[in-house]
Amino acid sequence: MRNDLWESVNSETSVSYTLQQINAVAVDEILYFVAISKDRKPVLKCFDLRTSTFSLVDYPELDSYNFGNMSMSWRNLRGCLCLLVNYQKDVVDPVKAKCGPFLYSDVWELNVCGKKESWIKVFRIRKNEIRKHCNRYVRLVTYSKDMKSVLVEVDGIWYGWYDLVSKRIERVPVQGLRVEDSPYLAYTYVESLVSVVNNKVVSTIQ
Repeated sequence: MRNDLWESVNSETSVSYTLQQINAVAVDEILYFVAISKDRKPVLKCFDLRTSTFSLVDYPELDSYNFGNMSMSWRNLRGCLCLLVNYQKDVVDPVKAKCGPFLYSDVWELNVCGKKESWIKVFRIRKNEIRKHCNRYVRLVTYSKDMKSVLVEVDGIWYGWYDLVSKRIERVPVQGLRVEDSPYLAYTYVESLVSVVNNKVVSTIQ
């Protein structure tokens, strides 16, 4: 939209890596996608909107390289790319369950794009800290204004403020949400000065 044209961008990494999700996380005009290499190792594929170029970023050093017993989610929080890794027990019967019981979650931040060593582990959420009411996973939603708590989504059923100091969680009732309608997916949004009307981009800047 910035250039008012469509163009195809060639990527030298397209042959060796395949995208595993259609949605991306945008941080500082860079789009981040989860990709899988030929040897089945996940990496981050990045597209810089300013230069129209692709690059790759390795994951941080995780506790286990058995990616079958963990799940991941991504967010743009406080201007940084945040990775949340849910660690789960091994699944006894993979036909009945896609992932095992929840153990704990680690939250990482990427401070400099393209540098694996810039990953920093910011905190960990343990099962006993969320009152043992988590069966599968937690997901980050947003930080509080004072940056002392983070809103988390638990199993796609309920929400709570996790205090980063006390390591306790306070459930947040959401009017109108019913357990029988779950799972839920909560996202933050960014206000824009551009709107779309009848498939046409309309600038609202006066």
